Amino acid sequence: MRDEDFTVLLHILSMAVAIDEFPDDFPDAIEHGFAVPGGLPELARALAAHSFTETTALLTAIAYFGSNAAAQEIARKELVKRRQRLPIWLQDLREAKVADDPTLLPIPESGLVYLLLGVSFVGGDYLTLFLYLDGDFDGGIRDGAIFQESVSETLDMFSDVVGEALPVQDIKPADARAVIEHGLAVQAPRFNDPESAWPDWLPFTRWVATYLLPEGGEVDDSWFEPTSDADAYDDFVEEVSEMNAARVGGFDELENLDQEPLPDEAFAWAGVPEDLREIVTELLDLLDQCADELPGLEERVEFRTAFRRFLARLATVGQKVLRRRASVTNTACAIAWAVLKANDAFELRVLSAKDLAEWFGINAVPIQRGQTLIEAIGGERVDGDIFLATPGLLTGATRTHIDMFQARIESDSFEAMFRGQFRDLGSCDHDWHDDDGGGHYYGDDFVPHAYDNDDDDDAEPESHVPGAALGAAIKEWNQANPGQRVRHVPGMTARHMETMRPYLLEEGLDLDNLEGWDIDAMNHVMARATDRYNLDLFTPRGIARERAVDAMREVTSLLLTPDLPRFSRFVESQIVPESIDDSQAEVSSVIGMGLTLLDLALTGRNPDAPRRFAGEVPVLVTKAKGRGVAAEIIELAAQGTAFASLDHLSITHGGLNLLHGVLLAVASAARHWAGSTQESHAEVIPKLIS
Repeated sequence: MRDEDFTVLLHILSMAVAIDEFPDDFPDAIEHGFAVPGGLPELARALAAHSFTETTALLTAIAYFGSNAAAQEIARKELVKRRQRLPIWLQDLREAKVADDPTLLPIPESGLVYLLLGVSFVGGDYLTLFLYLDGDFDGGIRDGAIFQESVSETLDMFSDVVGEALPVQDIKPADARAVIEHGLAVQAPRFNDPESAWPDWLPFTRWVATYLLPEGGEVDDSWFEPTSDADAYDDFVEEVSEMNAARVGGFDELENLDQEPLPDEAFAWAGVPEDLREIVTELLDLLDQCADELPGLEERVEFRTAFRRFLARLATVGQKVLRRRASVTNTACAIAWAVLKANDAFELRVLSAKDLAEWFGINAVPIQRGQTLIEAIGGERVDGDIFLATPGLLTGATRTHIDMFQARIESDSFEAMFRGQFRDLGSCDHDWHDDDGGGHYYGDDFVPHAYDNDDDDDAEPESHVPGAALGAAIKEWNQANPGQRVRHVPGMTARHMETMRPYLLEEGLDLDNLEGWDIDAMNHVMARATDRYNLDLFTPRGIARERAVDAMREVTSLLLTPDLPRFSRFVESQIVPESIDDSQAEVSSVIGMGLTLLDLALTGRNPDAPRRFAGEVPVLVTKAKGRGVAAEIIELAAQGTAFASLDHLSITHGGLNLLHGVLLAVASAARHWAGSTQESHAEVIPKLIS
């Protein structure tokens, strides 16, 4: 209720109504306490029986956003009696107004039209409702999002990025209502996007149309132009083929690509100028040693040959960059990084860019130097992808992957599958990088590729809104407004799918041979494999566990000191959703390990824990977040079921709240342990967290 971003609470309130209206979109709602068996009327009665600020807010949502007359009547009668102080925008919700002229933004040749509608609230709060209308589904609404900028500011930002005026069209408020009501009535299929906030926003959208916009409008059929499935498939094949050709040097090379391993080949000294022989010799020695010794590197002979070929090409056609003053070590590391990344060597996380930098004895890979060297030999680096423009620098495995992927997308079976799933995805152009740069979903079918965007880039993940130029605009919006991200058509990286491969194979699904599999069967297998993968994800091993241990020990010490400012800064900067180079602890690792350690300590399975420890741990008194979550975790851990309750805890509290609850629960256990044994916190922390 105190969140500075009012749209957070608005989202919750709209979703509370959506859960009742669209139970298929929230299959676990009742099990996890988000809904009641009797539906919205029963929920309204339950809320009416408990007079709190939170229940008053939910009753307000039912009264305004609901479509169940019985539930609305119960809510309205109860609200007359309530005296709790709600946020002013919610208290005076009936005073909200449409602030700007509704605007349509058609995306050429995509079938999609965006409707932008500004809404202002008492107290100065403002949002833009952003709806996705699909001409391939008769103008049906397929998704929706919320911005906290005005419609004009949003469009100006898009125009600045695209570099030209957008084809916007202002429409009458009454026509906007007709468009929304028609779009809701069509019931178009959702985008296959697990991060979509639709139908969460549907009840709010309906309320905006019904109560804030006038009646009497019309829908102009010319606003929505269907697209062709054939065009979409051809465009996709053309775009991916161009990327594959860029990797190997052209379409002729792609068509005649062989899969033989690179030979064990001596360095080609022919053409190397005399004045560069000394530095080339030093670089060659370092690169050969790297190929022989770098931990985790496979195909050592092939990579040694690729390193040598890159260096030889640099010494003949890119001599200028070698004559510049630069560290030999940095240059050698940059060459190795360019070759390894072009061959997807970092994808499986057996080897990371950090490992490479550590082997060369430097703090980080000199990526800018690497880009200079890549361009000097005629290659390019685009959006994190490295195209060396020759098959001679790619290993046999990499060329095999490219060749098989190209054959796959050109096959009749893939074309049939693509066309069958096309309408479920939406007829639109796409920037074919997914959030991590490694693959895409067409319907529920994953198509991996090797154009990874990770390991070395600090840039925000790309966003996905149909339309290439507008996609770039959305990306810039996300970078400028990290709390208001717009994301569409997320995929998984190729390395993640490689990680999933053994789980899928155990279920009988081979990603390289999808013949005979239908979408429902693939969904079923993927769900089972993902459950097992997620279990492993929250059970860190190796370097990931070491980072989690270090982070949790530091956080526990800061909570017990207490030093909350440093605690907050540490959590924000050192516990991250994903650490590409394993330099930071990951949220999933910290949560999973923390729950496991608490299970062990509070049930006597940690041999160092004091007796009579279970069930006696009070939650640390602190201003840090998560006390309620921590209390629940401690109660579960006393029964040895904290880790087993991970799914329930994640869904109930969300990732960030759960992380804070775990950290606070561990600190509470450490403090209680120290009090029981008269040991110092410094003595207890490594015994509890090990």
